[in-house]
Amino acid sequence: SVSCGFTLDSHSASQNGLVVFRAHSSGLAEPVKYSWTIFNNTDQSEVNYETEGDLEFIPTRFGIYTVTLCASAANQSVSWSSENTLIVLSQICYVDPDSENPVFPYLTWQTAARTVKDAIEACSDGGEIILAKKVVPTDATVEITRPITLRGAGFREESILAGNGNGSVIKLSHKDAVVRQLTITGGKAQNGAGLYVTASGGLAQDCILSNNTANAGSYAKGGGAYLLGGRLSCSLVAENYATGGGSTPGVVLEGSAKMDRSFVVNHNHKQKNGWGAVQLKGAVTLENCVVAHNTVLAGVAGVCCKNSAKIVNCTIANNRPDNSTDAEVGIQ
Repeated sequence: SVSCGFTLDSHSASQNGLVVFRAHSSGLAEPVKYSWTIFNNTDQSEVNYETEGDLEFIPTRFGIYTVTLCASAANQSVSWSSENTLIVLSQICYVDPDSENPVFPYLTWQTAARTVKDAIEACSDGGEIILAKKVVPTDATVEITRPITLRGAGFREESILAGNGNGSVIKLSHKDAVVRQLTITGGKAQNGAGLYVTASGGLAQDCILSNNTANAGSYAKGGGAYLLGGRLSCSLVAENYATGGGSTPGVVLEGSAKMDRSFVVNHNHKQKNGWGAVQLKGAVTLENCVVAHNTVLAGVAGVCCKNSAKIVNCTIANNRPDNSTDAEVGIQ
């Protein structure tokens, strides 16, 4: 019987990146002629190629491509065709929850994605996703596992990534994943309700983390942020919460994490045995930060420092017990 087909290393590619379609056939006498039709469903453009084997293709436009291969032999009148899909990802994607005409790959505000998840699927490695200056709700944790930047369109107060109280708002799981110029709010999780950075790393920069809750019976870590690696920089962490004893409402740094040039303020921990607005554990660094105006019912109001953690050039002031003598106001 006659048949043909082709394989791809991946069904997604970047603009101007090399894609190799590897052709194969059976039941046709040599030499076999391969005819390729590549149709961009996004802009309705089409290109055609003739080869005697594999095809090397460099997509110059974003979109969803339908690739059709037809194989035939000169001395045979029969042929066979095979079809597959290639998605060419965008370097810049836009997100507006009120978008009236979302069109992949979301290249303009007029065709913006309605959800961050859709934009992540359309964004290429090294690309950027821009959120509108409004509240952008999420129905699940936004997780970035590739080198992608997620940022607001303006100042950090203007683009608000709002969780639904079911898990962390955002999770970074790649050393080159970046989130910046955003307000992150509405998260509720045992660890890292607003921001969770795994040991793989990532950078959160110029953000506001507020009104997030680390929720557990005890030892909840980081209402604002929990970092096992990566870095939190130039950010404001304020008015987050934690439930249960031994919990931390502000920021927890573990592993190799670092926080610098940031403010951790105005946390009021109503549970006993609070482990500070900031908790440091392991080979972590708190540098050029202000930890101030935090209160605790009992435990540590300011910074709880363990193991080999470093505190460098920080201001830790005006942290106090909340009507209790069983509290340490500054550093433990």
